[in-house]
Amino acid sequence: RYFCTVCNESFEIPPEMKEKIDNSDEKVVLPKHHDKEMVIKIVKIEEENKDETELEEIKIYPAEVLMGHSDSAETDAEYLNILSVGIDIGSSTSHLIFSRLTLKRETSFFNMSNRFILVNREILYEGNIIFTPLIDRFNIDIEKVI
Repeated sequence: RYFCTVCNESFEIPPEMKEKIDNSDEKVVLPKHHDKEMVIKIVKIEEENKDETELEEIKIYPAEVLMGHSDSAETDAEYLNILSVGIDIGSSTSHLIFSRLTLKRETSFFNMSNRFILVNREILYEGNIIFTPLIDRFNIDIEKVI
């Protein structure tokens, strides 16, 4: 459409002029309005519904919501906060850690397992790594570990 920058009105471009503008390698002189050359404004032309029936609106959801990877409030995600104690007693070293874990139920169209996935871990206490006390070369001294 032609657009007048003075009065902010749009005017239809005649088909022969559209073809001339589209196929020309040089500048095409545009008509004047209010003694100023108009500009071309590209607009989306709304097509009329040919059969005049009301089309049903289709709801489109983002892939993240459908696949269960969205933190949106629309998804009604279920979260679980738990306190975790990790104890690692190995043959040479031992370690203790307390954490607060935030889990989110993984629900989606493609995954019906409803399992929880870890979304956050906050370490509350992390003990020193110690050498595991041994009774002999094959047995750990549990009393000293405690």
